[in-house]
Amino acid sequence: MRQVSLGQDKSSKQEKREALRVIFSYFWQYRRYTIWGIVVLIIVDAVQLITPLIIRSLVDRMASGSIGLSDIPPFAAAVLAVGLVMAVCRFLWFHFLIVTSERISEQIRGKFFSHLLKLSQRFFQHSKTGDLMARISNDTEAVRMACGMGIILIVDGVLLAAAAIAVMVYINSALALYALMPLPILTVVVIKFGRMVHSRFKAVQARVSDMTEKIRDSFSGIRVLKTFVQEAGELDRIRDVSWGYVNDNMRLIKIWGAFIPLIWLLSGLSMAIMFYKGGSFVILGKMTVGDLSAFTLYLEMLTWPMIALGWLINLLQRGTASMTRINQVMNVEPEIIDVPDAKELPPESARIEFKNLTFAYSDDLDPTLSNVSFDVSPGKTVAIVGRTGAGKSTIARLLLREFDPPPGSLFIDGTDVRKLKMHDLRSLFGYVPQDSFLFSESIAENIAFGKDEIDISTIKKFARRSAIDTDIRDFPNGYDTIVGERGVMLSGGQKQRVAIARALVKNPRVLLLDDCLSAVDTETESQILSNLRESIQGITTLIVSHRLSAVQLADEIIVLDEGQVKQRGTHRELLKQGGIYAKLFAKQQIEERLARDS
Repeated sequence: MRQVSLGQDKSSKQEKREALRVIFSYFWQYRRYTIWGIVVLIIVDAVQLITPLIIRSLVDRMASGSIGLSDIPPFAAAVLAVGLVMAVCRFLWFHFLIVTSERISEQIRGKFFSHLLKLSQRFFQHSKTGDLMARISNDTEAVRMACGMGIILIVDGVLLAAAAIAVMVYINSALALYALMPLPILTVVVIKFGRMVHSRFKAVQARVSDMTEKIRDSFSGIRVLKTFVQEAGELDRIRDVSWGYVNDNMRLIKIWGAFIPLIWLLSGLSMAIMFYKGGSFVILGKMTVGDLSAFTLYLEMLTWPMIALGWLINLLQRGTASMTRINQVMNVEPEIIDVPDAKELPPESARIEFKNLTFAYSDDLDPTLSNVSFDVSPGKTVAIVGRTGAGKSTIARLLLREFDPPPGSLFIDGTDVRKLKMHDLRSLFGYVPQDSFLFSESIAENIAFGKDEIDISTIKKFARRSAIDTDIRDFPNGYDTIVGERGVMLSGGQKQRVAIARALVKNPRVLLLDDCLSAVDTETESQILSNLRESIQGITTLIVSHRLSAVQLADEIIVLDEGQVKQRGTHRELLKQGGIYAKLFAKQQIEERLARDS
């Protein structure tokens, strides 16, 4: 079977091109807002060029002595008008472009999460939760910055620089040539800087993933840490990961920190050249004082585009690096999908058939199941038992298509499960796994999970059937009690019983119980089983268990060993046959007597 991997099969250049293409596709979706933002930004840059011309005119008239006090207010009013227009336009471009970037980031997060929901269990077995969290949060934020400030810096920096240079050439082309001599040096620096930022930022984001995963793992296992008194050791490990993140960030910051001062150095060099040559031109009468004043302001305007260029390179490299990391997940193809002509399940019965099913989790592993064949008639209860590692839970996972069985080996109502619509197939089951996951919500919300409208009386009815109602009523907030992350406020047995109630509320056509009574005592188990007999009447039921007391009243018991069906029959028939089942039953009987005696 195919192994899911986030490895980089493409070259760095291919990844960057793909990242830029994806970013541009988002811009294209919001092109109306982007275009309006760019138009307003162009107006800002155009208006910004007027102020030096106003000052040039004022300085020249003052130098010639042809201006009076009454002539000053119009100049001040003109500068104020320019400021007002720029203020309004800056608000508008902020609204159009920054809002667009927020919408793009929301769409990326939505698509990313939606894609994750389509991926198979195999993907999540090979992926770290912390890494996925970092990609959907930190990397999406980096892309948002590239889409928001990035487009602003491109348009604002390029247009303002081009316009300022054009006006400088118009005022005095010779002086413009001298003042712009440092620009080729800047070009070389920017190209080198961009490459270094891209590689170092990818290292930083990878470190963020590792740190997030480590912290998440520590929080999830906090009780184990405290029990084994490993707080100090875990703190040291977190510090090591954190310092790794700091060191990678420092490598990035050193590059960025060196670039900005270099920009100011080149800007100062241009200004020095301009003052030296421009002062000479004024003394020689080749330009006016007003021309030199305007030229100085336009050269100062170039400082921002030079800084913006560095910032732009930084943001774009960060954005493309992060988009590349997001694309690595988005490019993973879902292994388990609906076939083009997927069929719907009939609304009545649900007959399950296994036909010579052989399954291995990967090509390099031995089969977990070998030539397994049995069927479950509608409304019947079939139990699957065996030693640990016999393949019992694998049968449940194949029924739910968490993994795909081989073609022609697993059928429901005569149709290969691979040809059924995924939604229909999984809606068929009420599933209770051994490791019962609860959401950090109230008990009532966990029981009602998947049901949009359900009254509390129904919730309580099924809570009673799973023998959890009494425990819930003992909690201070009853059914409104928040269970905490992964149900940390409840014991293992309580979580299993809440999960059973959640499955029963669904009113499934097939109830699939995967060793879901392993954490409850025998007395509670007997009560639950007694209640379940009433609940599962007419429901096809599969009980996967290693505790044989939970399966004695099944219509048929399938005994698995080393992935193969070794025995089948009722409880009484299997005891008479002897073999694996009889040995397991005798062993568990002894264990129960010893537990009672102790």
